Amino acid sequence: MDSTVRGTIEMTAAMAILGTIGWFVVMSGEPIMDVVFWRCAFGAITLLIICAALGLLRGRLSLRIVAIAALGGAAIVINWLLLFSSFSHASISIATAVYNTQPFMLVGFGALFFSERLTMTKLAWLGIAFAGMLLIVHASPDVGPDAGPNTGTGNLGTDYFPGIAMALGAAFFWAVAAIVTKKLKGTPPHLIALI
Repeated sequence: MDSTVRGTIEMTAAMAILGTIGWFVVMSGEPIMDVVFWRCAFGAITLLIICAALGLLRGRLSLRIVAIAALGGAAIVINWLLLFSSFSHASISIATAVYNTQPFMLVGFGALFFSERLTMTKLAWLGIAFAGMLLIVHASPDVGPDAGPNTGTGNLGTDYFPGIAMALGAAFFWAVAAIVTKKLKGTPPHLIALI
């Protein structure tokens, strides 16, 4: 299979999973810590099998690589805790829209830590995208008689902005994980995710 086709299939599957995770988290009714624990446990078991099948467990990883990957893993776990918690405060759609500020943070980190140049064109597009996100967030849900937690029609009152803050925190930790992963060039992504 051609690498472009494979990449397209993998990205489509990943986006389908990401697009439905909020619904599954809310509908499970389980505490967020339990959801994150089981997500990590099932992911680790699956990745261990995949890494073994691909022969990725044969080589030794340096302590430095394991430590960096573990730091990235901790950031991802914090990201999930905050994102999944935000769903019960802001609607899944609003929390997800706010969570998608990760690219803004990643561009900022790139400029700050890697001296990547911010062009006016890049800043203009980022500004337009950010303005769109602000418009979405500003349109807070109505709190009516049928509104309630996880209905998608409201809820929220005073919990709305903590939900937004949690989604922003989740985006921040996702960007931290992405920056940390950048330090692991040459390490198979399956192993990074396993650690």
